[in-house]
Amino acid sequence: MNSSAISFMAGFILCLLVMFASNRLMDQTPATITAAPVVFTPAQQEAIGPLARDYLLAHPDILLQMSERLEAQQQTAVNRTVQTALTTQPELQATLLHDPATPVVHPDDGVTVVQFFDYQCIWCARMAPVAADFVRDNPDVRFVFKEFPIFGSRWPMSVQAARTGLMLWHLKGGDAYLAYHNAVFASGENEGRLSQPTLNAALLAAGTAPMTVLPETEKTLLATRELAQQLNISGTPAFIVMPTRDARAEQVTPLYGAVDVKALQAAIAQAKQADIPSQAVPHG
Repeated sequence: MNSSAISFMAGFILCLLVMFASNRLMDQTPATITAAPVVFTPAQQEAIGPLARDYLLAHPDILLQMSERLEAQQQTAVNRTVQTALTTQPELQATLLHDPATPVVHPDDGVTVVQFFDYQCIWCARMAPVAADFVRDNPDVRFVFKEFPIFGSRWPMSVQAARTGLMLWHLKGGDAYLAYHNAVFASGENEGRLSQPTLNAALLAAGTAPMTVLPETEKTLLATRELAQQLNISGTPAFIVMPTRDARAEQVTPLYGAVDVKALQAAIAQAKQADIPSQAVPHG
């Protein structure tokens, strides 16, 4: 059991202790329990451990339920922090949405989907066909690709693929980049299996020959890593969906992990709430 699980268990047992003590005190001194601090007698202290153990053994599913609820609450808090940051810090929003060094397709649309990904991430690979279909089927949605090679220290081709993609974007634009991006993922070479010949083949699929990667691409990767830290993104894939301009906090949706099309479409709908004018209600 890791330290987080131990802390969680301790907190849960503490709740049981308080419940136990409160119930006992309510039975004995109902008129004074709201004013007096909870103090455990030696007999209560001796009884608490077996009670907590027996309850947990009888109801082990409660731990899972409480863990899931705690995780959801923590994620909600993180999301609110991200929403606030992106709608109150113009420079952060500009770095996310309008960095000229970042690949983008459908550049002039009112809602943007930003994806952080790594070519060697297996979950990104599983998400890639979903993302490719989404880009194809939603020409009215702007899509930004944040090259985020978090596995680069383990698999150097992760960084090489990212820098090659950025270079291609700089030279050839969105269509060529998208062809390269999809070809790399379609190779099935993830989790350390990606090779230079596969990158070269992906470049040919994008209509260009192998190229020299310029140092500027490394600066872009460093900037993306710093941006991810500011947005509490530590893994891939990750998405942020929001209006391209003038977003309100409630229109910003962070999504983490391999999500489905329904989740993306729901986030798009949430972002488009800005496009629905408020209707005045006539008074009778």
